Amino acid sequence: MNTSTLSTTPQNVKSPKPRYGDRFMPARVGNSWHVTYPESPDKKVVKDEVDIDSDDDTAKPSSNTEVLDEQCSTYSCLLKNEVLGYDFDSSTVLDSPKKSSCRKLFILLIYKFERISSSSQKLLRTPVNKRRRIPKTPYKVLDAPDLADDFYLNLLDWSSQDVVGIGLGTHVYMWSAVNSEVTSLVDMQEFRDRPTSIKWNEKGDLLAIGSHEGCIRIYDTENKKCIFEEQLHDQRVPVLDWSGNNIFSGSKDRCVKVMDVRAPECGAVHSYSGHKQEVCGLKWSSFNSSLASGGNDNAVMLWSLHARKPIMTLKEHEAAIKGLSWSPHSRHVLASGGGTQDRCIKFWNTITGSCVASIDTNSQVCNIEWSPYSNEIVSTHGYAHNHVAIWKYPSLKLVAKLKGHTQRVLYMALAPDGETICTGASDETLRFWKVFEKSPCRVKKSSLDLFDGIR
Repeated sequence: MNTSTLSTTPQNVKSPKPRYGDRFMPARVGNSWHVTYPESPDKKVVKDEVDIDSDDDTAKPSSNTEVLDEQCSTYSCLLKNEVLGYDFDSSTVLDSPKKSSCRKLFILLIYKFERISSSSQKLLRTPVNKRRRIPKTPYKVLDAPDLADDFYLNLLDWSSQDVVGIGLGTHVYMWSAVNSEVTSLVDMQEFRDRPTSIKWNEKGDLLAIGSHEGCIRIYDTENKKCIFEEQLHDQRVPVLDWSGNNIFSGSKDRCVKVMDVRAPECGAVHSYSGHKQEVCGLKWSSFNSSLASGGNDNAVMLWSLHARKPIMTLKEHEAAIKGLSWSPHSRHVLASGGGTQDRCIKFWNTITGSCVASIDTNSQVCNIEWSPYSNEIVSTHGYAHNHVAIWKYPSLKLVAKLKGHTQRVLYMALAPDGETICTGASDETLRFWKVFEKSPCRVKKSSLDLFDGIR
C-alpha cells in the first residue's frame, strides 16, 4: 500500500461536523445571510429620475442595485410578517417597477414553507402596479414658419373645443386637433399690424388677438368675423387672459387693463398701474378672484378687480417673469418663472406673500402649466438647454426632461384633456407631447384651502 496516498485527503470526504459545546447553537459559517435576510436599503434608485448637470443633460440610467433594493424592500416585509408577527398586506409596500422580476423569487417561498400567514399570501398576490411612462419624443410635429423669436410674446393657445390657435407673421391660423384641418382666421396685414398675443375664451368660440399697435380684436371663429375692436393701449400687447366676459390685457406701456366685452360702448375700461416695465405675463385665478401679472421689471403683482393698485408685490426674481400659473390643487399657490438672468421657478403663498419653494432650472423659464390631475408642473425653457421639463411639487424633483426643439421653447399651451401640451419654438416647429396622465388618486389639498368646507 502506497503511503503517499494516505497523506492526501480525498476530495469527496466531508470535513467533520463542528462541535457546539454544552449549548446547542448551530454554526452560522457558510450561511449566506446577506441573501437570506437582507437589510432594508438606505437609498433607493428611481429609474425615471433625471439628474441635472450643466455639462451633460442626458438622463443617467439607474444602477444594477435597483433590483436588489426592491427585493430587499418586499422581502423585508415578508420576513417581518413571518418572523416578527407584522401584518403587512398593503400593495403600497410593493409599489415598484421591478416587482414582476422579483415575484419569481418570492413565489419560491410558497413551496419552501408549507405554511405562511394570510397577510404574506395577500402580499405576494398583490397585482403589479402599472408604471407611468412619459414618451421622450413628441407624437406630432408641425411646421410653423415665421413664428416670432420673441420671449415676451404669447402666440400659442389651445381652446376647449380642441383647436390650436397660432400667430405666424401677420397671420393667425387655427389647427383642429380632431381632423388636423388648418384654417386661416385673419391676415393683419390689412390693418398694417401683426399679432403679438392670442387667447381663447373659456367656451372656445371666441379668440382675442392683441396687436403690435396696441389694439385688441375679438373674433367669432365659427363665422370668421371680428365682433370687437378697441385701441386699449399705446404700445404692443404681448399677453391676454379671460375671466368670463372680461378680457385682461398687458402691454409694453406698463399698464394692465380689463374690459367687459359685452358693453364696449359704455367705456367700461379699468386700468391698473404698478409695473415699471413691459407686462409680459398674466394669469387669472377664478378660485380667489385674483389676477397675477409678471413684468420685465422682475416683479410679480397680484390684483383685485376692486382696487387700482396691486394688493401684493412679489420681488425675488432677477429677470423678466413671463411664465405664471395658479395651482388647481391649492388655491393660493402661484408658480412663476424667471428669464435668463434668473432661471428659477418659484412657488408663492399668496396669502402671506412668502416664497415657499424654488427650483434652479439652469435655463431661461418661458412657460409654466400645472397638471389638473396631480401636483406636477411642466415648464418650457430657452437659453441654454431649449427643453421641456416636468417637476413634482412640493418635492421639486425632476420627473422627465424632453428634448426635440433646437431653439428656445418660447410658447406652450395645455390641451383641454389636461394630458397633452403643444410647444412652439423659434426653430419654427410645433411639437405635441403627452406629459401628464389622469390619475384616480386624489391630490392632497393644502391646509391653506379654507373654502371647501363652505357651501
